Amino acid sequence: MNYGLRNAACCQIAGTKNCHLSRRTVAAYRSIDHQRGFSLVQVVVVVFVIAVIALIGIPHLQKAFRASDDKNAISAMRKIAGAQVNFYSKFNRFGRLNEINSSLMGSVGTRVGDDIVRGKYLLSMSPDPPSDGELKNGYTVLATHNKDVDTGNKVYELTESGEIRQILP
Repeated sequence: MNYGLRNAACCQIAGTKNCHLSRRTVAAYRSIDHQRGFSLVQVVVVVFVIAVIALIGIPHLQKAFRASDDKNAISAMRKIAGAQVNFYSKFNRFGRLNEINSSLMGSVGTRVGDDIVRGKYLLSMSPDPPSDGELKNGYTVLATHNKDVDTGNKVYELTESGEIRQILP
């Protein structure tokens, strides 16, 4: 007997003649008191609203994840560019990725053979592996994102000039 109807219920139960609510009103309130839960229409409307919000939000969330992956790869390439300058001043040649990653205590990524994996990007040198003679003249590091089916493979390039540019797509 919720809904603030204690007085009405008391009037009805006690049989008081001075009850301020009619019997029909008390009966209507009693029938409301027995309704529990949600109707099928209410549930369908809520599910529909949630589906619309998900359809709008999920693509934006995926786009944000891709942008985060890209920024992560570019950050790694900036670290490599800075470390290459230091490496060249010490050894009179640029370093291979595993040498650079070691000098940065593995902060560039996880070593896989001659390459480094950073998030969803594979960092590799071109040519793979470069010789010491090639490393005296310059280097090229490629960051390839090969797990994005929606936008294709993104590829960023870092050269000895320190410039990072997107070359694919």
